[in-house]
Amino acid sequence: MTQEIQNLNQKWGKYGHVSFSQTPNQPIYAELRLNQGPTCKLFLHGAHVFSFRDENDSELLFMSSDTKYEKVRGGIPVVFPQFGPGKLPQHGFARDSDEWEVVDSSWDENLNSASISLMLKESENTLKVWPNKFEAIVTVGISFQVSQRPVFEQILKVTNTDSNSFEFTTCFHTYFQVKDVRETEVSNFNNVKYMDKVLNQVCDSATEVVKLVDLTDRVYYDAPQKVDISNGDEKIFLETVNFNDKVVWNVGDAGAKKMIDMGDNDWVNYVCVEAAAVKTPINLKPGESWSGTHRISNQKSKY
Repeated sequence: MTQEIQNLNQKWGKYGHVSFSQTPNQPIYAELRLNQGPTCKLFLHGAHVFSFRDENDSELLFMSSDTKYEKVRGGIPVVFPQFGPGKLPQHGFARDSDEWEVVDSSWDENLNSASISLMLKESENTLKVWPNKFEAIVTVGISFQVSQRPVFEQILKVTNTDSNSFEFTTCFHTYFQVKDVRETEVSNFNNVKYMDKVLNQVCDSATEVVKLVDLTDRVYYDAPQKVDISNGDEKIFLETVNFNDKVVWNVGDAGAKKMIDMGDNDWVNYVCVEAAAVKTPINLKPGESWSGTHRISNQKSKY
């Protein structure tokens, strides 16, 4: 075990519930573990969650079979301060940054909950591409009461520590694991306008159910805070706070074959349903903060 991991465990570890490890050719990661089984893992690099397993050890998040760990394909990348293409690299710099630092961790025996917080601040690297001083804190937590379902919660809080105002767009780019995306339905989008990036036009959602059969890339504007993903005998629930938009994305068959960090057939086993704030950029004056939250849980059929 490296000295860095020993220091992290000594300072932030909670015996049996918050710990730090590393496997060959991968970044250091933190693991949250609850009583009765639920777990969550995230790389410190990018504050990137890559696993959330329920009490039955069922994985809710997808990871590409060909992922490259310098830029992870799957899990929950943190998109900040730019969604999509623009003046910055695609989806901003937060997801690729190795400058995230652990600033807090917790374990509550009574609530059966564990959490960890990582912070990213401006640096010489970020100021070269985005000339703003800021503080971004990602808090990841899981909780579980036996009479309920395990709940994963992730919060992004951004504070303007500069003397000037700035604006940004952001999202949690979540890859959900599914048995077959062609048989998956994403519900609760009735009468919601969306940008179809494949057709390059704004459309009206005539039905509340989104079905994916191949390449899909949509940004739903002013979308409902609660969305359901039906996945065979499992239903995944996504609930958001302060993320007004949702993104639904799958690269499709042809797209997967062109990606060097995704297996040719991996596209069948995921759907991205993302908590997003992209239609209207968030504007922060000096000293102001914004935070957005998403929560994930699941339920399997008894039949």
